[in-house]
Amino acid sequence: RTRQFRLANGMQLALLSKQNRGRTVRATLLLNLGDEASLQGQAEVARLTAAMLMRGTQRASREDIAQELDRLRSRLHLSGHAQQVTASIETVREHLPAVLVLLQQILREPAFPANEFDQLLRQTQAAIESARIEPDSVSSLAMARHFNDWPSDDIRYVKNPDEQLQSLDRVSRDDLRDFHARFYGTAS
Repeated sequence: RTRQFRLANGMQLALLSKQNRGRTVRATLLLNLGDEASLQGQAEVARLTAAMLMRGTQRASREDIAQELDRLRSRLHLSGHAQQVTASIETVREHLPAVLVLLQQILREPAFPANEFDQLLRQTQAAIESARIEPDSVSSLAMARHFNDWPSDDIRYVKNPDEQLQSLDRVSRDDLRDFHARFYGTAS
C-alpha cells in the first residue's frame, strides 16, 4: 500500500509500504546538481558544500541536529560529489515525516558556521595527505587518473593530491553560500 505525505513546503512524497521487523525505514534521496557547463571549476566547492550541510542550520547547531536525530531514533547521512548529493536515512516508520522535515531544513537553511568551515578544511586537508600513502587510495587514484580524459576545470576531472590541496586553498565560505544558493535553491 502507498502512503502519501505532504511536507511543509508543499513537496509531496509517496512511500510504498513493506512489512519488516522493527518497523525500520531506510530511504535514499538523490539530488542532481547542474551540468558539466554550469559546474565547471566547482568540484571542491560542490563537495565542501555537501559536507557542511550537517554542520548547522540557521535554526540548529550541529549538536542540535545530532540530538534531534537521537530523539527520533534516526540516522541521517549526507554526502556529495561534483554533480550529486545523497541523503541516506534510517529511522522507524512513525518518525519518518519528522526526519524528512529536518532534512528539508538542513538542505534549505544551512548556516555555514565559520568554525565548522575551518574544521572541515583541516579535516579535508588531513584526509588528502593521508590518502597519499594509503595503498588503496593510491591505486584507486592511479586507475582513475589513467582513464581521466577531462580538462582540469571539468567537474569530472580527477585531481592529484597537490591539485586537490591547491583547489581547497582557494575555497571560501562565501563560495559555499553562493554554490548553495545557485544549485540547491532557496525558494520554498
